[in-house]
Amino acid sequence: LGAFDRVQTRLEQALAHERAFAANVGHEIRTPLAALRTDLEMLQLGIDDDSVRRERLDRAVSAVDAIAGALTSAGAVRQRAPRPPRSV
Repeated sequence: LGAFDRVQTRLEQALAHERAFAANVGHEIRTPLAALRTDLEMLQLGIDDDSVRRERLDRAVSAVDAIAGALTSAGAVRQRAPRPPRSV
């Protein structure tokens, strides 16, 4: 019974870790997406001068890079090799 409790505790911890990771990845993606959307909407309005437009485009490219990085990190964790089973 003690071994079962330890396995159950480890499983619950792993699930909590996975939920936290998913929440963090979601935040890492939503934040640059919000910035990207704002900059694109402002560009769409066309009220900025050329220097401000250039800044917005630079931020948009940075936001896309941040999103790609977050997705790459999530993919790397997902592809991590599973641990070999152990006797309990």
